[in-house]
Amino acid sequence: MYRLLTDNHNLADKKLLQDNLLQKVINELLDNDNLLTLKEIKRMFPNVDNMDNQMNQWIKKEVITRKNGKYSVCCPLISLEKWRILTDKVTSLFEEHHDFLTSYFRDASKEFSSELALTHLLLAFYENSQVKDKPFFCLEVAQCNLLFLELPTLYQKISGKKTQWLSFESARLISLTIPSYFDYLNIPTTPKIKCFKEVQELIGDVNPTYFMTYVERKMRRLNKGKSVSSNKTDIFLEALGLMNYVYIENDTYHSNMPSFNSELYDRCYDWTIELSQKLDLSLPKVLYLGILISYLNKKNMIKETSPTLYLLRDL
Repeated sequence: MYRLLTDNHNLADKKLLQDNLLQKVINELLDNDNLLTLKEIKRMFPNVDNMDNQMNQWIKKEVITRKNGKYSVCCPLISLEKWRILTDKVTSLFEEHHDFLTSYFRDASKEFSSELALTHLLLAFYENSQVKDKPFFCLEVAQCNLLFLELPTLYQKISGKKTQWLSFESARLISLTIPSYFDYLNIPTTPKIKCFKEVQELIGDVNPTYFMTYVERKMRRLNKGKSVSSNKTDIFLEALGLMNYVYIENDTYHSNMPSFNSELYDRCYDWTIELSQKLDLSLPKVLYLGILISYLNKKNMIKETSPTLYLLRDL
């Protein structure tokens, strides 16, 4: 079975990742050698209205194409065999940089957690490698690479007036982050996702700009070591607690969100620039990130990785 993935984090593209009908159509097309007509597709999905309109929307997003009345998948395909070859090739490339990676995590561990060091490494790669975001690609999924979909490879960002709230999330698991919550409000989801529903019951369909202006002021205060009491009702801070950005201890809110560290980032930046000269620029970023995390885990440079990594960066 193939799974549609993307490097992009805009709402329109993420909607397609949540579209179960599209996933099914993609696999039907691939199972039938990309030679199905609209009539045949409609016969496979008799309960779907306006299938022709659906197909046209997917054609506009360059996931599916139509030629001579036949439909086919046009985004890049990564089969299991290609996945194995890519993994071996990219792992060998990271092996060439083993000394840097070992020293980076060893030095970082003297002051920071391995997760924080990993987050800066992923961010530096994402922002500075010459690999461009790939709109869509299809990965053949099986037991051997199922774990890849659970790794924090999907980049997310939402900005306030003074801060950027960054995260790397799983492509398969639901991550309860602020960007994902606001996406959830705009993506039809049936049934409602329980964790998002709890946040929605607190803050409803709040304006994102208003929400960010309020919570970034509180979070910057917490990250400076100042106290914020939990005795007074504050639905926005309660929402941040549900999303694991903050926690309560001794009637006081505390931040779970680490701050950006320029020293860690700069060290990763130099490595990323050097590495970029050897990269296959046709590959999606999320593949590189996933293989990198797997390599670091295998070499015991990092511990088991959380499905979501957070970072707060001042503008």
